[in-house]
Amino acid sequence: METKNVHVPAAPAPHDHSLTALHARLDHLSADVAYLVERQRVLDELIDDFAPITKGMVNSAATRLEDLEKRGYFEMGREALGIVERVAEGFTPDDVRKPLTKPKVAPTPLTARVAAEKGPACATPSTGPAAVASVMDGVGFGADGHLADASQWTRALGEKLASMQGVEMSDAHWALVEAARKDFGETKASPNIRRLTQVTTVTTKEVYALFPKAPARTLAKIAGLPKPAGCL
Repeated sequence: METKNVHVPAAPAPHDHSLTALHARLDHLSADVAYLVERQRVLDELIDDFAPITKGMVNSAATRLEDLEKRGYFEMGREALGIVERVAEGFTPDDVRKPLTKPKVAPTPLTARVAAEKGPACATPSTGPAAVASVMDGVGFGADGHLADASQWTRALGEKLASMQGVEMSDAHWALVEAARKDFGETKASPNIRRLTQVTTVTTKEVYALFPKAPARTLAKIAGLPKPAGCL
């Protein structure tokens, strides 16, 4: 039998151009990784350089904010914001644009009573007994609701006046009352908030915490003193 030679085709040679392209992509990827690593290194160095500066700025800001909080700025700001909110709720933009005039309204028994209790918006402290407009428990009071004669004050009367003002007295409250009366005895003028912080170790924030509503005037009423100058 005749035997024929069978031709087996050789395996195809590897595609050199495919390997070259792959190597090129790997080189490009390595270069990108090296670039990113270098950028991260530079960023880390920058953060390290700014860390002390940033920490100092944060500490300084925190100290400043704490000081403002202790001095009562934030509390005053919250109170002022409340006033703005009440104005915004009670008036319209047209009301604000109009000239500020006070309409004349005939007094009613209720408004007359409120006016007698509140008195004028602001007054200069009196160094002597005021005219008696009303009497409670045998003690005279002026038209502004303050004790007419500071010498007639007693702690028992102060307790009753505090209850009328909605203030629950504590040792801290009485300490301020005594300080206010002592200062009045020396200066013949009711101390305002700033004066209270000067003659005691109490801060403005603490005064507002003890007497949240009109602190200077509320304290003066409880202490049996005239209305402080500049109070509302």
